[in-house]
Amino acid sequence: MKTDNITLQSIAEATRSRLAKDQPDYHGITSELLGAKRMALALGDHRAAALADQLHSEAATAWQESHAAS
Repeated sequence: MKTDNITLQSIAEATRSRLAKDQPDYHGITSELLGAKRMALALGDHRAAALADQLHSEAATAWQESHAAS
């Protein structure tokens, strides 16, 4: 269980790091997160699915904010 938490935290940190880059690939990131959520749900891992959903929401919000700032 501890390893799972570390892995999920690492994925979240890596995703947030990608979002913090100059001109991130919002489309790619959001698509990957939707795929990760679907995979987690298919495997019955609701905790991972919830994290992917949260990260997707963060990415979508950042994408919308970047369009508003343009």
